[in-house]
Amino acid sequence: MDRLDAMALEYVMQNGTPWERWRARRLLGSAGPLPPDWADRQNPDGGWRSREFSSPVSNMGTTSVTLMRTIWCGLGDSPECRATVEYLRRTQQPDGRWTEDPAQYGANPPEWNRPGDLAVDLWETANNAACLCALGLAQDPVTEKAVAWLRANRREDGTFPGYIHTTYAMAAVCHMRGEGVEAERYLADSLRILHKFKDESWFDVMDLTWALILWGLAGLDVRTEAVRSYRDELRRRRNADGTWSSRYPGCGPQYTLEAVEILRVLG
Repeated sequence: MDRLDAMALEYVMQNGTPWERWRARRLLGSAGPLPPDWADRQNPDGGWRSREFSSPVSNMGTTSVTLMRTIWCGLGDSPECRATVEYLRRTQQPDGRWTEDPAQYGANPPEWNRPGDLAVDLWETANNAACLCALGLAQDPVTEKAVAWLRANRREDGTFPGYIHTTYAMAAVCHMRGEGVEAERYLADSLRILHKFKDESWFDVMDLTWALILWGLAGLDVRTEAVRSYRDELRRRRNADGTWSSRYPGCGPQYTLEAVEILRVLG
C-alpha cells in the first residue's frame, strides 16, 4: 500500500461511519465481521432513511444509493440487500418509475429528494435500474418497466432533463443489458458532461465516484474513454494528505473511501 492510500484510510478510520471503517479495514487486510449496526438506517419495509433530513419514512434516493454501495461492497447477497430489492418491487409505480413518498414533504427534503419532481424520479429510477441489472435482473419485468419509462421521458435529442447521474446510470444499464450502441451514446454524453462542468464549483468528487461505481458494477473497461477520463479527474483531485474533499458537509470520509476503492479496481 502506498503512503497516500495509508493516509486516506487512516482519515476514514478516524472520521467514518462504522460501515465505512469496516470497508477501510478490509482494504487494510483486517476487516473482521460487519459491524452489527451497519444497516441501522434500514426500515422494516426494506427501504432506507435519509441521513440528510429527519424523517422516519424510507427515502427512495437514500435507498437507491445505499443499494448501489451495498452491491459495490460485495454485499449483494446479504439479507439487507435482498430486503431492499423487495422494497423496490413493492414501490415501483404502475408506469415503471420510482418516486419519493409525499409523506416526506413536512421534513423539508433537499431538492434531489423532492417528491413529485420528474428530475428526481429520473435519477432514482435510472439508478435503481442499474442496481437491479448489477444483481442479474437486467431482463426482469421490474427492470424492463423502468427502462421503458426512462426512454419515454427523454428529450427529443435523447438526453435527460435534470441530474447528470441519470446519464451515468443509463450508460451502465444499457451496457449490462447488451445494448451497446445506447451505452456508447450515454458514455459519450457523460464525457461531454465532464468536459463541460468539471471546473464548475458544484461539480463534486461525488459526481466522479458515483459514475465510476456504476460503471465498475457494469464491468466497463477502464480503457473506455469516459471511464478513463473520470478516473483521471478523480486522481487529479486528490489532496496532498491523500484524501478527497467534498462540498457536502461530513461526506469527506465517504468519498475518500470510495475513491481509494475505485482506484484499487481501475488502477
